Amino acid sequence: MTSRFLTVVLSLGCGCNSLYLLNGGEAGTSTGMGTSTGIDSSTGADVTTTMGPTEATMGDATTWMVVSISTNGESSTSAGETSTVETSTSTGDASSGDGPETTGGDKKPRLVFLTSDKLNGTIELEDEEAGNEISGLKRADWHCQKLAMIAGHDGVFMAWLSKKSSTADSRLGADDEINKHPLALVEGEVVAANWDELTKGWSNMDKRLDSPIIQNEYGDEVPANDSTFWSWTNRDGSWSGHSCPDLPIENQQYHGHVGKGSRTDHKWSTFELADCASSHRLLCIQTSFENPPADP
Repeated sequence: MTSRFLTVVLSLGCGCNSLYLLNGGEAGTSTGMGTSTGIDSSTGADVTTTMGPTEATMGDATTWMVVSISTNGESSTSAGETSTVETSTSTGDASSGDGPETTGGDKKPRLVFLTSDKLNGTIELEDEEAGNEISGLKRADWHCQKLAMIAGHDGVFMAWLSKKSSTADSRLGADDEINKHPLALVEGEVVAANWDELTKGWSNMDKRLDSPIIQNEYGDEVPANDSTFWSWTNRDGSWSGHSCPDLPIENQQYHGHVGKGSRTDHKWSTFELADCASSHRLLCIQTSFENPPADP
């Protein structure tokens, strides 16, 4: 029995319909919490998968599942027969599954990218209605994860964003092991040698990032004059004191800090204040080389 495609289930834990993405970027839907339907991109056949509700939470990260669907090569299943659902075991090395690759003794880089699209300050996901039922930080994390998976990247991705009670440093810098790895753009340019190099030492006004952050999830270049991103975060990963509300508040105007990917100096994360009604990119950072956790 062979696995035909990877299905990424982005379950928001709200009891509503779930979205999952096939390996070609095609979308399927989950009907309730038990049965998922989609299209096998290699044969065009309908595929139905039966599963119970599965939830997994990592701190402030979005709840999701990752499964692979295996079929016996037929376009449908007989009565009482269901597709086999297996937990994905990829750990960042698609060929061997032996864990993060290293080359010449160097640690595998954790990816950093600007999103190819833009969102307003309340992180409204107009085409992903269910995502608006959770906090702005989780909506942003959810969006980073979705774009990373569509672009073919393994691992967990979260947004460089802070609120007073939940900072980027505590959300994205909690794993001491991955913090030792360099942070790099999709095409390989190193932004910082490790997490400490990204977030510490900024009292030295001559300090710079090793590379500007001007690539999106596909490795395409982002124009320098269009590289602003919502951050609400100081360069050390702490809350900047200016963040946008989770939901729009009528007749009130709010401002949140944006960073600028083309900057490598001390203003890279707090370039300026922007109206929360305006639209900017997100900065997404890989926080694990393993795919999001799932229960079979």
